[in-house]
Amino acid sequence: GLGWMEGHVEKIKPIGRNFKVPHIGWSTVDASSKSKLFKNLGKNEYYFLHSYALKSSYKNFSAATCKYGEEFCAAAEQNNIFGVQFHPEKSYNQGRKILKNFEKI
Repeated sequence: GLGWMEGHVEKIKPIGRNFKVPHIGWSTVDASSKSKLFKNLGKNEYYFLHSYALKSSYKNFSAATCKYGEEFCAAAEQNNIFGVQFHPEKSYNQGRKILKNFEKI
């Protein structure tokens, strides 16, 4: 990013046949109960297409995590900065709810 949040981005490591790179498809995201972005959403599946992920030093601003071989930050939230690793526009109803929550913020 722009250095606005602390963290380290790494390329996802392929693990066997089940975890290929790039990570393409639906994966479960576990949202923080404190997240404004994921208000009333909890655990849902979202559509991903990426090869890199924030894997360390993200606990202070993580709004949600995902496990694809290893756990990584699927969404970040700090003050007025929000970001998601997945594609909300391709994630159907749950993605639409995230966009509506963002609009309300």
